[in-house]
Amino acid sequence: MDEQQVEVESVGEDGEMDGAIKGILRAAAGEGTTEAEVVDEEGEAPVDEGDGKEIQEDDNPANTRKWSSVWVHYRKLGQEPRALCLLCMEKIQHRSSTSNLIRHLQHKHPNEFAQLEDHPQKRPNKRKSEDPSRLASSPTLASGTPTRAHIVSPKRDVRTPCSTSLDRYSGAKWSEGVRILERERELTEALRRVQQEEGRSIQLQKELLQQFREMDAERRVLQNQKCEQEQEHARLRKEKEDFQREKNELLREKDELQKEREELQKEKEELEKQKQELDSWKTSHAQGQASGFYNC
Repeated sequence: MDEQQVEVESVGEDGEMDGAIKGILRAAAGEGTTEAEVVDEEGEAPVDEGDGKEIQEDDNPANTRKWSSVWVHYRKLGQEPRALCLLCMEKIQHRSSTSNLIRHLQHKHPNEFAQLEDHPQKRPNKRKSEDPSRLASSPTLASGTPTRAHIVSPKRDVRTPCSTSLDRYSGAKWSEGVRILERERELTEALRRVQQEEGRSIQLQKELLQQFREMDAERRVLQNQKCEQEQEHARLRKEKEDFQREKNELLREKDELQKEREELQKEKEELEKQKQELDSWKTSHAQGQASGFYNC
């Protein structure tokens, strides 16, 4: 029995604190030694942990700590001084104050924090999740009045080896679940990053395709302009050739006319020469006839 008390004192500091506060309140009320202390001194068998805590909370509601509604979004990680955020699966440093938890909600989850301020949550009733068979078998809950066998002091809150192993097993499963959730969150983040990269690559492909289309349109415009320029150049070259051919023909005609003019000039000179010869012959012939007439 003493070994169990030593083990409980090393584990449950909160239980000792609650027991001390309860003793002070009862001493101030003049109750003296309670039945729970008598049971503790007589060394009677301890009862179930959950029933004892519920009876203590029902006997003196003022001894219970004020429950913060921020725990709706958090869960404790066993003996670790940290709490797991159920919204983003991030581990937050936590000891006795909830300031870090509230600060995390304000910065990372402002909507949930606003909902907590607008609609404060009530502390969940632990007895609602209890096993109905356990509730039915509890004489304290069945009769409505606690008995000596079920009233224990906080120092008698002893955990059995079976409950300890179950707690360890549930803690291991919880840690495994946390690791799985963290792994799923990492995979989700990796998938989101891959999807973002794919979206950026698709957007880049669209931009490159648009640029290629614009460049192709410009190339077609330039090609059309080049074709038009080539056609214009061919037309101008043809016109130039025609003009050159006409020029050559005009030059040839000019040469021919020049030749004809020269020939006509020669003929004119010959005619002038013949005319002069004829005139000289006429003159000489006339003189000869006149002299012959006079001779006769």
